[in-house]
Amino acid sequence: MILAGLGLAYGWFLVQWRLALADLRNSKPREAKARLLWCEKIWPRSSEVQRMLARASRMAREPGDAEKRLQAAQKLEGGATERLQLEYLLLRVTTGDTDEPAVALGTYLANGDSESAAILETLAAAYIRDLRYGPAYSTLNRWIELEPEKATPLFWRGWVLERLNQAKSAMDDYSKALEKDPDLFNARIRVAEMLLEDKKPDEALPHLEYLQAKNSENPQVLARLGQCRYLEGKPEEARPLLEKAKISMPDDGPLLLHLAKLDVESGQAEPAIELLNRLLKRDPGDTEARFLLVNALRLAGKRTEAEAELKEYERQNQMLKEANDLLQTEARTPSIDADSVARIGKMLLELGQEPQALYWLDKALERDARCQLAHKALADHFTRKGDAARAAIHQKQVMPDTRKN
Repeated sequence: MILAGLGLAYGWFLVQWRLALADLRNSKPREAKARLLWCEKIWPRSSEVQRMLARASRMAREPGDAEKRLQAAQKLEGGATERLQLEYLLLRVTTGDTDEPAVALGTYLANGDSESAAILETLAAAYIRDLRYGPAYSTLNRWIELEPEKATPLFWRGWVLERLNQAKSAMDDYSKALEKDPDLFNARIRVAEMLLEDKKPDEALPHLEYLQAKNSENPQVLARLGQCRYLEGKPEEARPLLEKAKISMPDDGPLLLHLAKLDVESGQAEPAIELLNRLLKRDPGDTEARFLLVNALRLAGKRTEAEAELKEYERQNQMLKEANDLLQTEARTPSIDADSVARIGKMLLELGQEPQALYWLDKALERDARCQLAHKALADHFTRKGDAARAAIHQKQVMPDTRKN
C-alpha cells in the first residue's frame, strides 16, 4: 500500500511538472506556479522545483518571491550552479538591470543553450519595457527563428513594428500570430482595432464577433463593437455598447471619441465638449479629437474657443505632416547623422507620441552620445513629466549655449 501510494504521488508529480513546464513555455506563469506548488509539496527538497518556481514568480512580476526561491535552490544545491546563475541573470534583466546581464546571456545564446527561448523572451520583454525598439526587434527575430511555431513573439514583433510606424508589417505579424493561435486575444483585438482605424468595419466585425462569442462582457470588445456599429451607420446600436464599456474604460480614447461623435451628431454639444476635453488631456496630440472639438464648440456657440482650437489643430496637423514626411524619407534613404532622427523624435514628442518619440531620440544618442537636440528634448520631456532624475541625466549633457533654444 505504501509503495502504491508513493507511485501515485510520483505519477501526479510528473503530470503536474510537465504541465507546469508547458505553462511556462506558453507564458502562463500563474498557472505554472499553481502546479509547481503542488510539486513542491510532493518533492520539497528539489532544487529544480525551486528554480522553476523562481522562474514562474519572475514572469509573474513577483521578484521578491523569485529571489527567495533562487536562494532556497542554491541552499539545496550547496552553491550557485550554472542553471541558477542563469536564473539570477534573467531576474536582473526583469527587474531593470539589462545591459550587463545581456552580455553574459549572449554567451548562453551563442552556445545554443537549451534555455535560449526563455533568454530571448526575457530580453525582448525588457527592451520593450525600456522602449528600446531596435534591440527588441532584433531579439524577437531571433526568438521567431528559434520557435517559428509560437504566436507570442510574432505578436510582440507586430507591436514593436507599430511603434516603428510600420503598420502593414505589424498587421502581417498579427495575422501570422492568429494563424498559430486563433484565441490570442491581444492579437485579434489589435487586428480589429487597426481595421477600424482604417474605416473597414466589415473586415473588423468577424474578429469582434469571434471575441464576443468567447467573452460577451469584455469591455474592450464591447467598445470596439460600438465603434464598428458607428462606422456601419448604426448609431442606435453603437451608443449602448459604448456606454456599457465606458463603465470599465472611462479614459479609453477611441471610445470617448465615438461617444462624442454621437453627441455632436445628435446636437448635444456640452457632453461632447466634456468628453473631448478629457480625451485631449490624456492625449493632446489626437488631431481627430481636436477637430471634433472645434465642431462641438461651434455647435455650442463658443466661436472664440472654437477658433483657438482650430489654430491648434492646424498647427498640429502641419507638424504631423512634417513628421510623416521625415519618417518616410528616413525609411527610403536612412540617414547617418544624429540630428535628423532627433528632429523626428522631438516632433513626435510635441505631438504626444511618446513611445515612438523616445525610440528616435534614443537612436539619435546611439549615433552621437552628445547630440544636443536629443538631450535637450529629453531633458524638457522628463522635466514636464516630473521625472527629475532622468531629466538631470540629459540636462547635464546640454551645452550652456543651447539650453535656451
